[in-house]
Amino acid sequence: MNSKSEKIALVVAIILVILFVVGSISAVIFGVVLFKKHVKIIKDSITADKFISAMKDEGFEVSKIDNSSKNSDLDIKEAYKAENGNYTIEFYTFNNEDAAIKFFLTNETELDSNSATKRVSISGKNYSTFTLVKNGKYTFIERINNTVLIVSGNSKHEKDSKEILKNFGY
Repeated sequence: MNSKSEKIALVVAIILVILFVVGSISAVIFGVVLFKKHVKIIKDSITADKFISAMKDEGFEVSKIDNSSKNSDLDIKEAYKAENGNYTIEFYTFNNEDAAIKFFLTNETELDSNSATKRVSISGKNYSTFTLVKNGKYTFIERINNTVLIVSGNSKHEKDSKEILKNFGY
């Protein structure tokens, strides 16, 4: 360490190492706080009537889904589909939470893709969410208690659909 430039290089290297360590620790702390925040949240599910009313208020066309043959083993109590031309929102109510969990996991597994441009999965006390964007298509699935909601559409309408869902807690 004879020259001034060697001393400057050493100080810069030490500063970079310190910044890296502080940044890494901050990222871990942020991740833990975010994880704890989601795990502690308890969400309220809505009824089919509230879903139908909210969707009609937003200008969607709502129809009943006939699940008698497609998912007869899933214990679906009622199911509805809301469409507005840009995306579709399906709402399912199950007779119990276990059936809703099974339906959610089945759909998540069928959709999951390593080639997705966006893939997010979050679980909390009484809910699970899964978001997938692939080839310009957007899918969002959320289970709260014994209900499951599925949004499908073009990825450019992702923000719009999230705003509508936020209105009733999904």
